[in-house]
Amino acid sequence: MKKKIIIITSIIVILLLLLILFFIIHNKDNKKEEIKEDTKTEEKIEIPEYSEENIEVSEEVEEQTEEPVVEEKKEIPKKEEPQKEAPKKETKKEQTKPSPKEETTKNTKPAEPTKPTEPEKPTVTYSCPTGYTLNGTKCTEIINATLECPANTAEFSDGTKNGCVNLNEGYETESTCPSGYGLIEMINWGKPNVNKCFKLHDKVYTCPSTYTLSGTKCTKTIDATAN
Repeated sequence: MKKKIIIITSIIVILLLLLILFFIIHNKDNKKEEIKEDTKTEEKIEIPEYSEENIEVSEEVEEQTEEPVVEEKKEIPKKEEPQKEAPKKETKKEQTKPSPKEETTKNTKPAEPTKPTEPEKPTVTYSCPTGYTLNGTKCTEIINATLECPANTAEFSDGTKNGCVNLNEGYETESTCPSGYGLIEMINWGKPNVNKCFKLHDKVYTCPSTYTLSGTKCTKTIDATAN
């Protein structure tokens, strides 16, 4: 129903507008015809009248020049255009000071978005072979160092003195050796035996090739196995 009413009212408005346009056009045509009739009457020339006395006095008729008829143009009244009103100056509104609550809301920064929590990384465990001790990501093995004679020496013991001797360092003696030396009887095949004194060297602690000597202990460090 509402749509029908709107359509009917719009049709009536359109018809009224058409009627108004028709009357305006008709009035303009009537005004144009009136203006044409006025101009025609003005174009007619007035012929001057001569009296009989002037004809008798002079036989010669003076030719009278026709004065041009000035056409009075009717000014078509101009439609007065409505005067445009000067734009009113907007009065500046008094600047109202913001309330302390508004100032606090302006100064406060928006809350930062919460960062997504990262997934927890799986914990890595480490293990060592048997005999080793775990220390962080390393495995350490400690064993006792071996006490033995240095290279190029041999073990010596005569019951009172112990040490290591280098057989290339001896010298001959008849009976005894000084302190720090050991007496060894050297056998000469086909000749009498010879007594020699050899310098005694202390034994030293040694470790296998993959170990490191630390005092009387040998240590070995390797990487732990990640599980």
